[in-house]
Amino acid sequence: MADEPKNPFGTPKEPAAAAETPRDASDGAPIPSRDPDPGPDDDGVDPKVAAVLSKERRAARDAVRRADAAESKLRELDDAKKSDVDKANERAQRAEERLAQVESRALRAEVAAAKGLPANLAARLQGSTRDEIEADADDLLAVVGTPKTPSRRDPDQGRRDTPARGAADMNSWMRSATGTRI
Repeated sequence: MADEPKNPFGTPKEPAAAAETPRDASDGAPIPSRDPDPGPDDDGVDPKVAAVLSKERRAARDAVRRADAAESKLRELDDAKKSDVDKANERAQRAEERLAQVESRALRAEVAAAKGLPANLAARLQGSTRDEIEADADDLLAVVGTPKTPSRRDPDQGRRDTPARGAADMNSWMRSATGTRI
């Protein structure tokens, strides 16, 4: 135990597995991570080096934020350069895509209702035409089986035309139960 390296907290340091570090296939060199802040991995590192690492990580995070801000600014400038016609064309294209999605969902729901599939299975239907969706619904019904129809209410159960326990209505029953006379 005395030979094991210690981390700053006094517990034995676990040896790093060789498979944890990705390696380049051509020369076997470690592939650097694209994450600017891989996390605290400063076990046994000199405090000066840890401070430099922390500073570099902050700088990398700031650089990523600046790059994101620059990208959004560039997108705004590109949008400003577009003519009104281009903007209208993009809005029309997005609207057509949404319409196609809504029509597709409606067709799936219509086929599911016609085939007797539960509404929660309508979204699982696949196909681009009505015939394809109907064929998929038939396949799904073959796997899932036909849904059970809810049983009808027993006519001998529930409300009857005769009042319960001889009371003419609920008000008179309440009056008799509480002993109140009006």
